[in-house]
This record gives sequence, structure tokens and C-alpha cells, in this order.
Amino acid sequence: MPEAHPFFALSPAAQQKFIVKLLILSAIIVGASGTLFYAAGVLPLLLPLLAILLSIIAPFIDIPSLVKNKKLTYLSNYLLVEHNKHAILTLHTATLFDYYFLFAPEMNSRERKKRALTGILEGLITLCNEQVLSANPEQTVRLTSYVLNERTANKLGLQQVPTDFMQTLILCYNYINLTMCQSLLNKRLSLPSVKNIKTYKGSVHTLTQRKAYLLQLKSRMSD
Repeated sequence: MPEAHPFFALSPAAQQKFIVKLLILSAIIVGASGTLFYAAGVLPLLLPLLAILLSIIAPFIDIPSLVKNKKLTYLSNYLLVEHNKHAILTLHTATLFDYYFLFAPEMNSRERKKRALTGILEGLITLCNEQVLSANPEQTVRLTSYVLNERTANKLGLQQVPTDFMQTLILCYNYINLTMCQSLLNKRLSLPSVKNIKTYKGSVHTLTQRKAYLLQLKSRMSD
């Protein structure tokens, strides 16, 4: 685990306590909303509320579980790699779970964006280190992000590719989750455009060739 992620720095008991509190709070929201909807004669509205609530709490439950089961590894606090049997190495930028724990209330929008982008660069640098992953140098890397712009991605050796239909569908389902992520990043209510979420592809070999630039850019961002 890279520099102590606030959640994973907690004891197992404290981690479990946080998740239990989250589930209890969610149950209270569902129960109270269900009662109100029933009284108002609009109980079917509980279904979309459940879908939204599930999309919000899912990363708080899924990420710790996937990390524990070694299905996900943090390359940095803002970049994760998914372990699967596919030829493509799938990278994930920080989720709502990460933003909740990593962004201190006093951090302004500029600091948050800078921290997120620097974290992505740190993760890509980690990926370039051969001892971290036994990845084939020619293995394809796939990254979807709304923090990394196309110009910077191209300089890193990543090219924009169309986001596939299934991924777009998942993004649409998680729109409220994405809105909360974007709002935390910008420190104000921000409605994201799914069209602005870009998918990039490259190779471990290409990233390794650009490692010097990655280090230079990270150093510039850290100043």
C-alpha cells in the first residue's frame, strides 16, 4: 500500500466499524424514505433511490474487499490496477471512497486537482518499476479518467480510444456517484458530462520509455 491511505491505516476493527456505520446509516435512509414514500402513495420511487444509494456506497464496500482479496492493488493513493486474466491491464483512478478519505476539508479545488493528478503520475511511475508487476512490457494498459486530459495523456504515450458501450452504461448508472466525485474534486456542486470522461490506451513499454517525462511532470506538479 503506497503512503498510508487513511482508510487502510485504520485497524481492521476500525475499518469494520466504519463500514457497519455506513450500512446502518444507509438502512436508516431507506427505512425513513420508504415510510414517507408509502405514506405519500409513491412507494415505487423507493427503487430508484435504492439504485442511487447502492451506487454511492458500493465503492466503500467493494474497494476494501477487492484489495483484501488481491483483486485490486493501489499503485498510488489515486491509481489502482485491476488484476484479471485479460491481456489488457486495467487501471482505475481514485473513486468516491478514496476522495472521501484523501481530501482534507481545508484543501481548495486547485490543491485537490493537483493532488489527484500527481497521484495518477505516481501510480504510472510505480507501474514502470518492473519489480512491482510481472507485466509483459508489451501488455496493453487501459485507463479511464476525467482528471487526465488528452494532451497530457498523449505526452505519456497514451492514446484516446472510444469508451465502449458497457463502460458508458456503467458510467451512466453511476452518474450520482460521479457527480459526488466531481463535486469533491472541485469543492462545489459539479455535474459531470459522461462525454468528458476519456478512455486511454497504451503499453507498459511505452510508459516505461516516458518514465523520465513522468518524473519531470510529477516534480513540476509537486512544486
